[in-house]
Amino acid sequence: MKNRTIKTTNLEVEMFSEFKRFCNLLGGDRIEYKDIVFPEITKLSCYKGSEKLFEGILVDGEYFVNATPHELKFAEKDVKIDGSVFLAKKLSARPVERVVAKIGVDEDIKIVTTEFEPTEEGERLAEIARELGINLVGSIISAQAYGYPPVVSPITTPETSRLPPPQRKVYLYKWNAYIK
Repeated sequence: MKNRTIKTTNLEVEMFSEFKRFCNLLGGDRIEYKDIVFPEITKLSCYKGSEKLFEGILVDGEYFVNATPHELKFAEKDVKIDGSVFLAKKLSARPVERVVAKIGVDEDIKIVTTEFEPTEEGERLAEIARELGINLVGSIISAQAYGYPPVVSPITTPETSRLPPPQRKVYLYKWNAYIK
């Protein structure tokens, strides 16, 4: 069970064990949690000392960790989770241009397509998340480069999609994914 401590006669199963393990594997030494809408939504934070490394949420039994540098504000339930430059750097991708056509009289105009490839560090992060059943919320570029599982990107609500990132709201129950 991902979201609660289970007590039996002499055994207590650790709360949020997947998130705690993810935090520890990335250098964190403790987690904090806060029930937003009990028991449906829990906000989780990973710390190294007093520094917050990243935040995530547990929604309907699924972990979503914000691996973007931007705060995510969800349209439903008025939930927010902080961005993480720490994870965003790890989950970056390399642009690779491929020439698809040369045009013009001298064929000196190149038409290219840009694809995004994962980095080694990003692949390691994605593998850890995949093994623990954690969804990483990244940019649309990261979602394309790493694929699902574990990387998804947020879907902005239509009424906020043209606003600056701090003013946008995203869906809590709907995500973009690319299957690799």
